[in-house]
Amino acid sequence: MLSQMAMDKLAQHAVAMYGDLMELLTYRNRRAPNATPVVYTDVPARLKHFRASEIDLEQILRNDLECRIQTALVTWMPTRYDDVDRADGTTWQVLNILGGVGHPWWKLQVRQVG
Repeated sequence: MLSQMAMDKLAQHAVAMYGDLMELLTYRNRRAPNATPVVYTDVPARLKHFRASEIDLEQILRNDLECRIQTALVTWMPTRYDDVDRADGTTWQVLNILGGVGHPWWKLQVRQVG
């Protein structure tokens, strides 16, 4: 198994390849549904649509996105109470969380809510 340092370098290399496909988000982390959020600004992320084979119309809808954030940059524990704002002014709720420590990325399934 690769070390976390190797995973972080892998993610850094991917970020360089993504180039302009990366975007800066405002991330609001909450420990509970009604908790006051801790806000992280200018979080670099890669958002992309799920592949057609991943869309099941129950858990993953057509307009859901996968939000990848480098594990090394996340100093908080993502929760399903979190949301992110994109530069276009839209807000996206975190629905599912994969990856994190032991992986190059946190992979978040997000759905537009505003």
